[in-house]
Amino acid sequence: MASSSQLSSHPASKHRRTHSPFTSDISFISREYEDPSVAASTETSFLKSPLRPTYSETRQTENYSENEFSVFTPEKQAEDKRVMDSPKFTDLQEDLAEFLKTLGIEEYFEVFLKNKIGIEDIENLTKEDLIDMGIPLGPRNKILRALQELNKPHEIYEEKSKDNINTREKLKGEIDSFMNEINDLAKKSKDKSIERRKTMVREEFLNLAQKKELIMDRILKNSEIIQLLMEKIETKLQKTPKPKRLGSLNLDLIKLKINN
Repeated sequence: MASSSQLSSHPASKHRRTHSPFTSDISFISREYEDPSVAASTETSFLKSPLRPTYSETRQTENYSENEFSVFTPEKQAEDKRVMDSPKFTDLQEDLAEFLKTLGIEEYFEVFLKNKIGIEDIENLTKEDLIDMGIPLGPRNKILRALQELNKPHEIYEEKSKDNINTREKLKGEIDSFMNEINDLAKKSKDKSIERRKTMVREEFLNLAQKKELIMDRILKNSEIIQLLMEKIETKLQKTPKPKRLGSLNLDLIKLKINN
């Protein structure tokens, strides 16, 4: 695997060599000693030329140059040295050496360091990466088999995670269905309760109405019976002779005794 901090493989263009800041300064100094008419004609032809670089192109070229050569600055080299000397990097180197030693290919340790491949990057290596690094077929197959074994737990974990997700989704669906059934049952029970209450009230109302009718019938029948009784009593009283007064009755008795 190639490093990200390699030099660009493109050769310096003619434009970059011709129009560098150094050559621009020299041409400016030489124009000061030219004849004014010659200098004016040269400047005019240069401005009209389609090959004249724009300001953005010049800045882009300078930025490319700065980025390409920034890796060789003392600050960058000191930073790389600090990273190489850090305890964490040393531990990663030891882990990488142990990994290669386990596979019996510890002689390729320097190759990994040269390509800046650490133990954290190994599981992302492909067959093409190992070929680019110059690893032979035998060690390459060992590394690929080891990486395949290392990735198996991840695959098992992903499968279990998918199974757990599917199980949770299925269980959630069953719970939702069960809750819907409970809600429907509660609603039906409530509706039945309301209907039952209405029926009971209706029956009670009918019973009260029937009782009222029965009572009224009894009252009417009793009133008729009472009326008949009253009429019979009145008739009997009319047919029965009226009794005499007590005074006259005593007088008749006295007269009867005297005559005898």
